[in-house]
Amino acid sequence: MKVKINAIGPSAKEFVQLRTDVGWGDTDLNMAALSLEQSLFHVTARVDSKLVGMGRVIGDGALFFYIQDLAVHPNYQQTGIGGMLMAQIESWLADNASAQRLV
Repeated sequence: MKVKINAIGPSAKEFVQLRTDVGWGDTDLNMAALSLEQSLFHVTARVDSKLVGMGRVIGDGALFFYIQDLAVHPNYQQTGIGGMLMAQIESWLADNASAQRLV
C-alpha cells in the first residue's frame, strides 16, 4: 500500500464522506465547505487517489491553534497513517505557532 501525504485539503464531499465513514455522523455539505475554507492547515492521506485520512488545524492564527478532525478511514486504521498525518501537523505547528514568528 502506497500512501501519499499532502498538505492539501479534501473536497467538501470527501470530508463529509470520511466523517461518515469514521462514525462522526452526517455533516451538511455547505457547512463542511465553509469549515474547510476557514481552516488554517490541511493534510490528507490518499491511496490510489482515494482519501483515506485527513487532519486540519483551526484557530486564530496567532495565539490559538487547535488540531481538528484527525480521521483515518476504518479500513486503514492501525497502519501508521494517523502518525504520518500528525507528523505533518506537528511540523506545520512548529513553523507557524512559535512565539519567535511573532517577533
